[in-house]
Amino acid sequence: MKKSFNIAIALMVGAAGMFTACNENFEDVENRVYDEGIIPTTTMFLGQVDEATQTLSCRLASPATHDVYIKYGVNEDMVDVYNAANGTSAMVLPVENYEWIESTVVVEAGKINSSKAEIKFFNLDALDDTHMYVLPVLIEDSPLEVLENYRTVYYVFRAGAIINVAGNLTGTCLTFVNEGQTPELGGLQQFTFECMLYPYQFTNTLSTLMGIEGSSLFRIGDAGIPSNQLQIATGSGNTTDAAWKFDTNKWTFLTVTFDGTTGNVNVYFNGVKKGDTQKSSYRTFNWNVKSDDRACYIGYAYDTNRDFQGLMSQVRVWNKILTLEEINAKNHFYTVPADSEGLVFYAKFDEGSGSLVHDYANGYDMSTPATYPGKSNAPGKLGWQEVSLP
Repeated sequence: MKKSFNIAIALMVGAAGMFTACNENFEDVENRVYDEGIIPTTTMFLGQVDEATQTLSCRLASPATHDVYIKYGVNEDMVDVYNAANGTSAMVLPVENYEWIESTVVVEAGKINSSKAEIKFFNLDALDDTHMYVLPVLIEDSPLEVLENYRTVYYVFRAGAIINVAGNLTGTCLTFVNEGQTPELGGLQQFTFECMLYPYQFTNTLSTLMGIEGSSLFRIGDAGIPSNQLQIATGSGNTTDAAWKFDTNKWTFLTVTFDGTTGNVNVYFNGVKKGDTQKSSYRTFNWNVKSDDRACYIGYAYDTNRDFQGLMSQVRVWNKILTLEEINAKNHFYTVPADSEGLVFYAKFDEGSGSLVHDYANGYDMSTPATYPGKSNAPGKLGWQEVSLP
């Protein structure tokens, strides 16, 4: 590479930082940063961002003797270059999903760094997340020669993991840090309970999801029913259905809707109704209870061998009955806005360390207690597992 090449692009692409070349060792910087065939890219994950603005700039190898104007543009044909280099079959990002805020930059006389160009991406949620999209952006017009390996950046849009970590409840449990001070979880006559589950095994007769022993409890298994079958246990009797069975070593998004005015209980696995509508004589769930062995727990109810042996994520309580359309909304299984109407408890299990689990809806945080209630032995540490969902 000859040092007579005057321009190298400095791509300022969000957190990706800025790639630069310096006067003293222009060749070595390029050779050190990029091997042949490596393409500068920045990736945006569909489902996580609806719009974004990215900036670009360039710099000269030596100060300009006069103002230098450089123009950026899009070359859709370069998608074929990207696909050939990466073994992909990406599509070009549709023109209706981006616009230039500013496409021309200037390096003022006596300087080496240019002003900023800006390109805005929008309506990304409308893209089909089963496809990958690429937009090649490059210096398309310059009065000086351009260092070719720095001419083009590829903006990549593809589906990415929304959930990256989950809590492991095996051998442990959680209770509210401020028990009895969770008013939005009291007096629930109509509500929806949701949870993403990955059971490792069902060796316990009972496995506890969430609730209060002898009052209002979501659990799996019981004497006389299979150890992998969901049961809703209340102070007015229990409700279950043979169709409410979980598979081990498989993620299931559980939704339970409860209508205290009619007693109707409906259960959905991954947005599909399981079994028939069941009837309960129970009318009001109350999880706003002061600390004792009948407090509200995740992973514990009455005895220490009733933990949930597996991973949990996205534990939610709503003070309304979600519709089938709401349950199956795009990415609903994996995330919802914390300020969603009717959402009164939302534990994402995204902390990745420690024993505290944050409630994003009302601040009703939970943590592992020092001991099991009324017992001398202590729960194990809350575990964390890296995952990739969806």
